[in-house]
Amino acid sequence: MSDKLQEIKDDFAWGIKAAGQGQGYTNLDDEQVSWLIEQLEQAQASNQKLVECLEWYADDENYEVDVVNQWAPIEPVSEDRGQRARHVLSEVKGNG
Repeated sequence: MSDKLQEIKDDFAWGIKAAGQGQGYTNLDDEQVSWLIEQLEQAQASNQKLVECLEWYADDENYEVDVVNQWAPIEPVSEDRGQRARHVLSEVKGNG
């Protein structure tokens, strides 16, 4: 979570405690702000999964072939055949 989002969450939680439930100090009610925070957290989690997946595909080691320990050398990326990407996309889209 970004520092700015954490600051907003903390400030909002303080405002609820100080003013009382339903007495927020913004034009948004508590439920709306809570929903917005939840949406941001979900987006950040999805973004992190996508970044980790891209990092795996970008890692040069996943394109190297182990010719010593394998009878028929296969690159990890070739063996994966996009399965990692399909899995992460399914999770992010909410299908998995």
